[in-house]
Amino acid sequence: MRTAKQVREYMDSKKRRKGKKRPWVSFKKGTFFLRVGPPWKKKGEVWKDVLFHGGFKEKVYCAKNDIDEDTGKQRKCVVCRRVAELKHDRSKRGKKLWSLINQRSEGLWNVLVAKKIKKIGGSRIVKRYRDNKFHIWRASYKWHMLLVDIFSDDDYREKSILGITHPKYGRLIKLVREGSGRDDTNYTFRVMDKTTPIFKDEEKTEEILKTKVNLDKVVSGSSDEELKAFLRKMEKKAKVLARQDDEESQEEESDDVDEDDDDDREEDEDSDDDDDRPKKKHSRDDDEDDEDDDDDEDSDEDDLDSQYSKMKKGVKSKKAKRREEEDDEDEEDDED
Repeated sequence: MRTAKQVREYMDSKKRRKGKKRPWVSFKKGTFFLRVGPPWKKKGEVWKDVLFHGGFKEKVYCAKNDIDEDTGKQRKCVVCRRVAELKHDRSKRGKKLWSLINQRSEGLWNVLVAKKIKKIGGSRIVKRYRDNKFHIWRASYKWHMLLVDIFSDDDYREKSILGITHPKYGRLIKLVREGSGRDDTNYTFRVMDKTTPIFKDEEKTEEILKTKVNLDKVVSGSSDEELKAFLRKMEKKAKVLARQDDEESQEEESDDVDEDDDDDREEDEDSDDDDDRPKKKHSRDDDEDDEDDDDDEDSDEDDLDSQYSKMKKGVKSKKAKRREEEDDEDEEDDED
């Protein structure tokens, strides 16, 4: 299976054999002034979306990049079909595979790179462009979408729907690149305030517009064999990644169980330590306090006994008095 780099090199080699090398351009760290070209065909876009599958090192171009000129239909892609099948797959392996093969995009643009600029009346007028022709700039999705937003801004389309790309009423874009690596590169875009033509001379403008590249012919999908080989490789990789995740989760669960066991052992050791601790020796003060408590309890019981005795005596005296009164009444009845 050919890598994306090998595919590009192969495409370039084919064009070189025909004497037509693609005019690619890239920007190193620094500041540049660009002019984005208008559509390369009637009723066309000013950019070309490039569809691909995979990542930086493992990348193939989607078959849908190939469009039949007669019917306008895209070529069917075996990887896209597999992505659609994974839409309802919630398994760990399915999620891994989707992340490896889902469709991504980048953008191609026709750009003029200013080489000599003269500032006249607050406007920057380009006197010469690099190689005096349009170049193809391949922009990753993030920077591609920033350019699309600029092109779509209504503030720049007052005089023409072509906006910043209009040959006469367009605008220069100031591009600043920072960083040098793939992961730390950053681009900033600033649109110039005033509209300027590509050239003041209309004939020179017409000549340079003829150098626009047909971006439809630049893009092509990988072969069916390459796409199938890529898909088989990603299926195996997704299986390995899913198994690794399962093993890691099992290890984490095992670690959690071990920690719980350690906590239980620590609790058991703490309880054993409590049992082994010497019991506290009673002090003399404690004994005296206990005796005082006993004395208090005894005194309370004595008080209850004395009260009960008094109650019994009171009841007996009342009964005795009652009997004496009854005897007196009987004696009076006898006398009568």
